[in-house]
Amino acid sequence: MTRAIKLYDMTLGLDILPAEVTPGDETMLSIFTILDRIGVHYIELPSHVAESQILTHLEMNRQKSLPNSRLTIMITMDPDRSYNENTFIYTQTRWTEFNTITIAADTSSYRKNKSCNKARLDENLRQIERIIKFFKRQGKEVIFDAEHFFQGYMIDPIFALESIQAAIRAGADWIVFVDTNGECLPRDVPHIINNAMLLMTKDTDTFRKIPCGIKAYNDCGLGLAITLAAVEAGVEMVKGCFYNQGQLNRSTDLSQVITNLQCKMGYKVLPEHYIANLTETSRSLGKLAETLNHTQNTHPINHKASCM
Repeated sequence: MTRAIKLYDMTLGLDILPAEVTPGDETMLSIFTILDRIGVHYIELPSHVAESQILTHLEMNRQKSLPNSRLTIMITMDPDRSYNENTFIYTQTRWTEFNTITIAADTSSYRKNKSCNKARLDENLRQIERIIKFFKRQGKEVIFDAEHFFQGYMIDPIFALESIQAAIRAGADWIVFVDTNGECLPRDVPHIINNAMLLMTKDTDTFRKIPCGIKAYNDCGLGLAITLAAVEAGVEMVKGCFYNQGQLNRSTDLSQVITNLQCKMGYKVLPEHYIANLTETSRSLGKLAETLNHTQNTHPINHKASCM
């Protein structure tokens, strides 16, 4: 049976849009409409935009909803901050509008603090659990982005896997392995992902098998290779952007991912009738995204984090 792969588009995510871009912007609505039409499963919104605003403006433009896509928003945990019930994550009522929430947290003990002690690391694990449980109690689908996972695993595999365990215990619906700075090589991906997935299949009351994804940045030009290796290792979701737009042009190009996975490797990503027009669709999305964020495509190695 052909394995299906879900797509998560980040073209508009991470607050790279100018503040003057409003939910009613026709260019933004056009991007949502195109992504939904071709069957992208998740679309990440900028944090200053509420889901109800997007749906309201779509309805005003005679499109009643997004039948194929789920809108989500990313909440990034600061590893140097303690979260309690009075912090914005718990008090921000706008999160309640979304059915899907993405939580991004650092899973590298080295990245958190080069000299941090075990007590601090344990507190970070508890914070991952608390925040995910908070949204699960509201009935949300939670995608957990394990930031710096590959680097963290290579330096301190125990803490990296404990972070995954914390998210699973809290009820996360997806675990996404993130190669945040392009520090991983494709040859390392199967071993690391297989070890993490083995942890999830343990026959205990604590852990359960949940689907996984990959989010590979292209800082060293390996985003596509790492993504393909991760899918071969068993992940079921790919995060990226079309036409290399969004997220400071660092993300894996989803049009390349689709072409390789579906046309060469036999995976099911999009309906067949959209594959023939994928180049045209990708270019259209790229032009729309450029209009919004006013960025130009740059060589991936320009990001200093690639050598960290």
